[in-house]
Amino acid sequence: MNSQTDSERPLVSVVLATYNEARVVEKCLASLRRQETPDFELEILVVDGKSTDGTKEIADQIAAADPRVRVFVNEKQRTPFALNIGLRALGHPFGSSRNSFRTQPEGEAECINFPIMLKAPLLEVGGFDETLFRNQDLDMNQRLRANGYKLYCTWKTQCYYFPKGFLNYAFRNGFWSCISLKKNLGSFRVRHFVPLLFLLTLMFFLALGLGGVFLPVPYGKLLSIPFAAVLGLHLSLGLLFGIQVAVRDKSPAALFLPFAFLALHLCYGTGTFLALVMNAKPNSLPQVLVAARG
Repeated sequence: MNSQTDSERPLVSVVLATYNEARVVEKCLASLRRQETPDFELEILVVDGKSTDGTKEIADQIAAADPRVRVFVNEKQRTPFALNIGLRALGHPFGSSRNSFRTQPEGEAECINFPIMLKAPLLEVGGFDETLFRNQDLDMNQRLRANGYKLYCTWKTQCYYFPKGFLNYAFRNGFWSCISLKKNLGSFRVRHFVPLLFLLTLMFFLALGLGGVFLPVPYGKLLSIPFAAVLGLHLSLGLLFGIQVAVRDKSPAALFLPFAFLALHLCYGTGTFLALVMNAKPNSLPQVLVAARG
């Protein structure tokens, strides 16, 4: 028999940083509200970046019917501000965020996707960096690790992720990876710049192949082989994974994954490349590159 009273049970706070999420916010909140919480209380903090599609109104309606849901306005409309608003509003030392999205094995990790974190360590390291409109999770996780805290990834939970604008999402992430690297070198690994290396390799071999047009046969054709080989290898690996997913999930649509992977890596790499060329900094970006809210 559980003798804990409501006042004695720990409280877990979920922070949702939203902007124009009317398509999915009701479903997301419904899923959170359905969670079984026999050993803890749950509060849901929706921090909305002045959405224009009715996201806040939907959240307000749900909050009016469920006292566990509270809605806040993020006047500055960027993800790190939303996370810090939620952090300050947490009713208890435990907090959860939807912001981080990574795939990794279960166990001790460098970065946690959809983390549940203690409030005190987040405040101890200074909260989320509000100059980083993206990659705040990488920066925060590195600062926590640098202060002696450990992160653990579990696959006992699951969630659905709804990115807005697949190619735009990839481009912006690649662009901000370069900026974030300048802010916190320790938060990034070589893997974050593999798409850039892939893009540069393709560009080099493409130029090589085009240069072969001016050479006599068969030398010109030989120069086109490296480009075809790299591109073919990427598509072949994508097809292999696509077949695995198609068989596992019984979804023929997964066979299009090779092209999705290619577009993702090229857009991400292009974003990083342009950021390097522009020597981009957070306070000097064109509005088009900071317009996305998280």
